[in-house]
Amino acid sequence: MTVVSLLVAFYPEGKVERIKLDQEKISGKYAITSIGEQDVYFGVEFVSPPKLEITGGFDNPEGFRVIEQRRDGFKFVIGGAFTSGTELSWHATGHVKIAHK
Repeated sequence: MTVVSLLVAFYPEGKVERIKLDQEKISGKYAITSIGEQDVYFGVEFVSPPKLEITGGFDNPEGFRVIEQRRDGFKFVIGGAFTSGTELSWHATGHVKIAHK
């Protein structure tokens, strides 16, 4: 599966937006269906772990925590009360790694 198909399959609303010459922003959503650790993949890879902003989608802030940030995504843990199917909204800002031909 290619990176592009991952982006389309999991983040149909996500798109890479150029903010500055060397900085892009991608936004996405992830449907929370269970408690515990969960991985989110951006569908692109950044040069270094991007600035991550969670913009919504968790019912219980005490039960939600980002535990790992990577160049290609992040891992979070959720516990306590939440509504199954809630969409976690996020933005990642940084320099997207470009593949050379």
